[in-house]
Amino acid sequence: MDRVSKLEHRGRTVVLIDVSGCKAKEAAEVLIAGRVLVATFAPASALTLTDVTGTTFDDAATREAQTNARQNAPFVKAGALVGVTGLKKIVYTAVTRLTGRNFSVFDDRQKALDWLAQQ
Repeated sequence: MDRVSKLEHRGRTVVLIDVSGCKAKEAAEVLIAGRVLVATFAPASALTLTDVTGTTFDDAATREAQTNARQNAPFVKAGALVGVTGLKKIVYTAVTRLTGRNFSVFDDRQKALDWLAQQ
């Protein structure tokens, strides 16, 4: 899936999960593909960047975001989010509260990538 990929930034591998501009159903599908890729990493080693800019979430996509956060937890060293504005702040709060995961939130991908490269 083109929306899920590995990229190199400052010598570090980052999993990009790009749900930007997706409608809820497509967002859920991208999140599932991201979960599959993250699960190939050694425990506590993956750096993830999820871009939710312009994405719409419904109940199913929100549940998938929660499932992703929970199931990815053993593999993720650090996770960053971009595009958490408006109603997505409610989704973000629900996901973090229900899963116990913490994500760093950034205004743009470059800042998120720079932070991830330092982790």
